[in-house]
Amino acid sequence: MAEAARQRPDLAAAQAQRDAAEANITVAQAAGRPSISIGAIHNFTSTTGVPNQNYSQVGISITVPIFTGFNVAYSVRQAQAALKVSEENSIRSASM
Repeated sequence: MAEAARQRPDLAAAQAQRDAAEANITVAQAAGRPSISIGAIHNFTSTTGVPNQNYSQVGISITVPIFTGFNVAYSVRQAQAALKVSEENSIRSASM
């Protein structure tokens, strides 16, 4: 397959599209999982005649999707359909 991809760039492009479509399935599935964000801020204020002010903040945010209106399921199905089309295009390109 590597030799064929080297000789025919259209096969390499079809394989890259298939790989991207496969990765999109993982992305669509991840949209339904909880996410965690961590942030930190540090502020230092120096004003003449006023004591220096030094602030630090740290925060954690957790987002848990409870109901997305079936958006995740539909996105996964759409990504799977795109993968199927991409695989069919790869097969057609290889047979030409």
